[in-house]
Amino acid sequence: MRLYVLELKRLLKTRSVGILIIAALILSAVLSYLPVTYIQAYKTDKSGTIQVVTGIEAIKAKKADKKALHGEMTEAKIRETIADIKEVLKEYGSLERQNIPLDVYVKKVYSHLDIIAVLEQTIIPNGKNLYTLEYSYISEDDAKNVYTAYRENVQNLNKNPEVQKKINQMTKHIQIPLAYYSEFTTDQLDYYQIYLFLVMIFFMVIITPVFATEYQTGSDQILRCTKHGRFRLAITKIAVVFTLIFAVFAVGTTVFSIIMRILYGAEVFKNPLQMLGYLYYIPAFTVGKMYKVMVAGGLLSLVAVGASILFFSAKCKTVQSALICAFATAFVPMVIFTISNSRNILEILRCIFPTSGLAFMNSLEGELLARNFVQIGSGYYWTPYIIAIAAAIWIPVFLVITVVSYCKREA
Repeated sequence: MRLYVLELKRLLKTRSVGILIIAALILSAVLSYLPVTYIQAYKTDKSGTIQVVTGIEAIKAKKADKKALHGEMTEAKIRETIADIKEVLKEYGSLERQNIPLDVYVKKVYSHLDIIAVLEQTIIPNGKNLYTLEYSYISEDDAKNVYTAYRENVQNLNKNPEVQKKINQMTKHIQIPLAYYSEFTTDQLDYYQIYLFLVMIFFMVIITPVFATEYQTGSDQILRCTKHGRFRLAITKIAVVFTLIFAVFAVGTTVFSIIMRILYGAEVFKNPLQMLGYLYYIPAFTVGKMYKVMVAGGLLSLVAVGASILFFSAKCKTVQSALICAFATAFVPMVIFTISNSRNILEILRCIFPTSGLAFMNSLEGELLARNFVQIGSGYYWTPYIIAIAAAIWIPVFLVITVVSYCKREA
């Protein structure tokens, strides 16, 4: 225990480590708030003037305007939406903002945009949208067909029958009618994924010197002559690194979660993913469950990355070479992602790196929202499962070879 405390103090006293840990915690607060600054809404003041508001005020305005739509998106609510937009189409011939008086647009169109997005993806003819919709294209009677059309479309998301069977198994758990609570988009989840990516980069810089610095200075030769200078010291260093990973991750994610809950409220976490702009996400997740999966997957991936960097530090002769190896593992999955072109072997390869769940373009969030499956043997598997299983396997593998590499290293 004394060795653990001394090693922890030594690492925390390193200036760069302290700066990066503080930066990670500050970034958590900044990135959790940043998406809010892009939100805009219309607000009617006491004099009846309609103003454009942003940020927290926009969230409050949207909640107030769309409160009547909160809860299950029933046939009655869909019918009401269709009635309102048909009224506008009949009067003005368009749903575009510039062709309608602002007060009419805000009351009859803007407040229904989320349900209109569902209509565009189900019963509105292909190629038509909010801006090209005509009066004759939609009827109030179509309200009863929305979920039927949705289920039919879900049955035809992939041309491969085996993959489609997997999709059907997943989507059958999506609760119908869908629920709706404003105001939340995937932007908030995107920024949490960005936060995880940056934390990964920070820990690459923090961890690479753990063993490699001693090789450069030659101090490892002295340590190996002591009673606990090999196996026990290696285990202690690993324990200290994982302590920092768990602590920074726990505090950073807690800060992110608290700020997100304060800004949006608890209700938005009941939103199904399908109501975040795209109806054909396949996981039967609410926003709350999606976030929990991202947190769990992020921690698993971060631990796997930490284990891999410890190995590079124990194996490489210099901090610089260890850092190069670490950065390579971070960016190679992104490169493979850009060139894979849905080729099965490359799709598998980009998912099995320790960093695959945290990479900037190739991330767990992206795979959860996509419909990517890979073929292994005669079966097809959803890529988030591959990422999670690979990360879980890498952790013990890298830890064992890290200890072996350090203990057997010759001066």
